[in-house]
Amino acid sequence: MCLDGGTLLWAKFGIHGIGDGGVCVKVEEVTVDWAGDQIEVTGRMTSPSWSGPRTSWFRVPESFAGTPALSAADPWIAALLLPAMRAREPLEVAAPASDDLLAALPQLQTIYADWMPSTAPVEVKAEGRRTGPTREDGAALFFSCGVDSWYSLLKAQDRSAIGRRSPLTHLVHVHGVDIDVGDWKADVADEVSVNTRRIATAFDLTPVPVATNLRRFYSRLGLSWHWAQAGALSAIALLLSDDFGQFVTAAGALTSAVATNPAREAGGCHPLLMPLFSTARCEMVIDGGEADRLHKLRRVSRESLAMQTLRVCWASHEPAYNCGRCAKCVRTLLELRAVDALGDCTTLPDRLDPEVLAEVAALFPHEGPILEDRYERLVAQGADPDVLAALEAGIARTDRAAAKRRRALDKIVEVLAPDVPVAVLDEDEIRYDLARTHATAVPFPERDGFFNGLPGDDADAVEELSRLRRSPVVALIVWAHDFWALDYYPAFTKVLETECELLAATPEVRIYRL
Repeated sequence: MCLDGGTLLWAKFGIHGIGDGGVCVKVEEVTVDWAGDQIEVTGRMTSPSWSGPRTSWFRVPESFAGTPALSAADPWIAALLLPAMRAREPLEVAAPASDDLLAALPQLQTIYADWMPSTAPVEVKAEGRRTGPTREDGAALFFSCGVDSWYSLLKAQDRSAIGRRSPLTHLVHVHGVDIDVGDWKADVADEVSVNTRRIATAFDLTPVPVATNLRRFYSRLGLSWHWAQAGALSAIALLLSDDFGQFVTAAGALTSAVATNPAREAGGCHPLLMPLFSTARCEMVIDGGEADRLHKLRRVSRESLAMQTLRVCWASHEPAYNCGRCAKCVRTLLELRAVDALGDCTTLPDRLDPEVLAEVAALFPHEGPILEDRYERLVAQGADPDVLAALEAGIARTDRAAAKRRRALDKIVEVLAPDVPVAVLDEDEIRYDLARTHATAVPFPERDGFFNGLPGDDADAVEELSRLRRSPVVALIVWAHDFWALDYYPAFTKVLETECELLAATPEVRIYRL
């Protein structure tokens, strides 16, 4: 690395012949710039399957400037492994990599490929091997102010209370994980950051603020954060690995389903997956698997600071700290009721609203059974009949929606091969689900990988369709929630019906060959 005018220029990389004629996902350059009391590490990446170069960045405290990890391949291998597998292109990073990480890549790729049929194992090439000191004593916990991370923090503190050394030294809060970077919800991100510093001070730990646009990078590629977060968090840990010997990620309970039905429980920071990103310098640890969510919340609810700062919300479209209406908020309210702590948490509503319960919409398959369990607990506790009836209606609504999505996705898999590039008119409702089965799924209309909003009028819709037909995309999928567009844009629909082949039409989805 060399320092030049305040910018740390890592390298300019060439192609070294991997893959077919040099076709690969590659990191072309990495720079480090100073931004106030932080440094920004930026990678410029290319792939033949992308519309142009992409950039990903990390912002970390300036105290990490100059550490060897900034010039290592490890963080970029972790961040780009899944995108390369989905592009089915070799991954090339012309920098030294850790032997441990390289040795784990075959197993990592086997797991990803088993869970995501749209991916395939690829060759990963780095230049040289990382050498140097082994693990430092520092241990950092990824902290979001959520139930799992609060439980892991309190568990570590409980060890100290009985005379055992707490392993934690730092709390790492990442802006760009559950809250995307940018102006939207920036005030909420700031509030979480302030709360994290407050919590770190209360527990005599050091806060480490980090920001990254990796989630946005994955979104441009159509990759759900559900699948990509293990690589992203590992990339952050490996970027800071010269200062921490251990990174702890708080995760859910290790139920029997993890072993007996891993595909259903796949994604996220799975205990079979994330530890494989460990190196000789930095161990990735999944914590909290011994306790279910009710056990965790029972402990967390006894901590007043936790009840003042708890954040669980998944509703990215809501500007609130907790929206109180999404499935995650509703689940937490039901769980607070189950542990006799409803009303103690100042960041969530203090009552169960039947109107909200009746409209709950689960995002993931595992949420339906959780809601059913919470319903049974409410029955046992003698909850208000209006509350029970509303939750029963919400669970039925959630089950119907899940079945509808499942039928749509099954039909798409039946009709379109995994390597067929597709576009989806769905206002980003099911497109990210397709990342698991199809290597290329772009929104319609699309700009730079993102959904560009619905066409302003029929002429715009026809023009967008013409633009799509000039692209490599082979098929257009229309999701049931947007069937109305086929009536609203009649000229657009006429082109589809007269110039394109209708491959499938069900109550859930229509598929056209362009």
